[in-house]
Amino acid sequence: MKVVWVMVLLWCSVALASEYQVEKGDTLQALAKEFEVTVERLLWANPELKDQHDLVVGQVIHIPVGRTSRFFPQEYLLDSVPVLKWVWPVDGKITSGFGTRTLVVAGSNHHPGVDIAQKTGTPVKAARAGVVKVAGWDNTGFGNTVVIDHGDGWTTRYSHNSQLRVKAGQQVVDGEVIAEVGSTGFSTGPHLDFRMTYQGALVDPVRVFERSIRR
Repeated sequence: MKVVWVMVLLWCSVALASEYQVEKGDTLQALAKEFEVTVERLLWANPELKDQHDLVVGQVIHIPVGRTSRFFPQEYLLDSVPVLKWVWPVDGKITSGFGTRTLVVAGSNHHPGVDIAQKTGTPVKAARAGVVKVAGWDNTGFGNTVVIDHGDGWTTRYSHNSQLRVKAGQQVVDGEVIAEVGSTGFSTGPHLDFRMTYQGALVDPVRVFERSIRR
């Protein structure tokens, strides 16, 4: 099976998803096995597909999570990350931290962010001033998503929101409400999936904020 990888920038090179060009003889079952995802996840990421008979040679489909996780940028050692002041986006219990985790819906994978549980409709705040680069639906499972470019190599992403309060291109200040907590996309309950990168590499939001507090 020849794999053609086309890297799609979902949020300023922060979380990379992959695309696969369908070849003769491909089936959803074979692709799911090859990329270590379920058929259900493939169908979720490609709503235009109803079953394997919809696959057309040359068609490009999204490959969610699974082996695409190896394309995530390497996490920065925090010693190399500047210490800045940040605003935590939403209060709540962290139900999934940064690193390897096991999910009922997706099995074991690397979680390049933190999940913060909170009631649907709870305001989500911008972690720092910046420009909104993405504000809309992400069809690879993240639902309503906001991505903010804070300059100096920093970006943050906020996913699974029920409502968005900003638009792409909008300037925001630190602490400004940008969305509302929800459970859109590939989600098992209301929470915020919050991710941070520095110069394109993933960093642990909790450790970044701990350093910010000690500043």
